[in-house]
Amino acid sequence: MNKKLILLPALLMLLTSCGGGGGGGGKPTKHDGKSIETAFTAAEAIQAGKDLGIEVGQTSEEKYYVKDVVLSIKSAYSASYGNISLNLGTADATFIAFQVGKLVDGEVKKIAETDKEAELQAGDTVCVYGQITQYQENVWETPGKSAAGIASYTFGPEHVTPEPPETHEVTVAQALAVIADLADGKSTTDKYKVTGIVKGEVKTGKSGDYQFHMVDALTDEADLYVYYATPATGVATPKEGDRVVVEGILKKYVAKDGTVTPEMDSGAKLLSVTPAN
Repeated sequence: MNKKLILLPALLMLLTSCGGGGGGGGKPTKHDGKSIETAFTAAEAIQAGKDLGIEVGQTSEEKYYVKDVVLSIKSAYSASYGNISLNLGTADATFIAFQVGKLVDGEVKKIAETDKEAELQAGDTVCVYGQITQYQENVWETPGKSAAGIASYTFGPEHVTPEPPETHEVTVAQALAVIADLADGKSTTDKYKVTGIVKGEVKTGKSGDYQFHMVDALTDEADLYVYYATPATGVATPKEGDRVVVEGILKKYVAKDGTVTPEMDSGAKLLSVTPAN
């Protein structure tokens, strides 16, 4: 568990360099991390953490703006959690924007699939707002679980807008065949709209989403595991025997013991539920 430091503002060293966060030219600007315009670069954020005496496992009491170029994507956008992890700065001075959402009116919100923040890439410039923590020795980042948010972003000159994925309408058996052809642990790029019947218990998550198994017929043994599907507006809670339509990404999940589970990954949508006769 991280320990917070109660830090006096006087301890914060004002850093002076040319231009805004992420480089650039212009008049000398004091970078105090207190606004987007005076945001720390990745290197400055790391130095500020050191100057404030933040040790491993500790987190700053105050929040700061950190702005720099995306070096690489640490973990891809998660539709289920609504966040993304980015490595900012350079190989020699990397600050991790860890599991960040987006900043809206001062509050961190989930990033939606249609938000541009979901498609951030290496070479884009991003400004995040959050606390500074030293997670491990010389590993500096924002706290996880959407504690920090993206305050602004600018796509770089090499940014490529991704093509929207195709959606395929399939049965459970056809979905299982697609998953069987995937490498272990891999997911499809396209989305699949699967129609089938709920078999067994339906579990309800804290966010009102559902986990259940799907089959083409209740006598089938092979099934598709739906991992956290969010119901569309007005869709009823499914139960065994109901016919459902679910849309999302297919995945070949492999547990540590080697057990393979064909599933529809988190972030799926439960489009309809037709009660059993």
